Amino acid sequence: MIIPEDQDQRNIIDKLANFVARNGPQFEELTKEKQRANPKFQFLYGGDYHAYYKWKVHLEGQQIKAQELQQNSAQGAEQVSAIPSWQQAVNAYQQSQAELRPTAHIQAKPQPPSDLNLSEFDLSLGKLMDSCTKDNIQSGKSWIINNAKSVHHCRHIAEHLLNKVVSERNNFPHMLHIIYLINDVGHHCSRKNLTDLQKSIGDVVGWIVGITDHSQSDENKEKLTKVLKIWETNKVFLEDVMEVSMLYLMIFETLFRMYSIGMNLRMAASVDSIMRRLYDRISVS
Repeated sequence: MIIPEDQDQRNIIDKLANFVARNGPQFEELTKEKQRANPKFQFLYGGDYHAYYKWKVHLEGQQIKAQELQQNSAQGAEQVSAIPSWQQAVNAYQQSQAELRPTAHIQAKPQPPSDLNLSEFDLSLGKLMDSCTKDNIQSGKSWIINNAKSVHHCRHIAEHLLNKVVSERNNFPHMLHIIYLINDVGHHCSRKNLTDLQKSIGDVVGWIVGITDHSQSDENKEKLTKVLKIWETNKVFLEDVMEVSMLYLMIFETLFRMYSIGMNLRMAASVDSIMRRLYDRISVS
């Protein structure tokens, strides 16, 4: 998927995607008729930006549905689970990860290695979130690299980053600063071939993107998309991080809707597990 470099072109696509998501496909057809000769709207018929446009329409539609469900949930709060939807999303992720592990490990969630001091990591992350300087990014990256001693260490570091984003879900700058840290770590992993750490962070990065992107302003989405574009260009985590992030956004929004209507958490986690396995098969083929 190619993201438009030209800001005017991108604004046209983003605004139209929002209108189509709100008003339905008939609005797209009407635009096609009126703008057939306009080169700025050629993305409607195919070409380099067609996939980006379709992705934006889907994303806008999911966000509109989530907003509607939140409103309906507020009116019928007695039908909604007492556990916050954001925390449920993370619970579902953790449950689905357990389902993908051997049966012997399902009954008890693995504990962090005894030499992995996550409280020390929190101090570093706190400084980074408050002030996203090069020194603070370097400090956070050094801690992660120095403590990524095994696959077990890597998984707990990655899940801690995810949990930290969830805990900061109402503070976009803090979430974005964590993503900047992930960006630095991802590039370091690519250069040094640190596959265990790269894969562990890659397993949660879609969720982190989904949570950070959820219900944000266009200005904030722009900041996030710039990072995703770098990941896509440099193949930091996966061959097409934008498409993978779109998949996780779909999963996240699906789970969010499930929780909003009070669906059983275990059932939702099973759906998440199935979707992950489906993607794994697609990516291999």
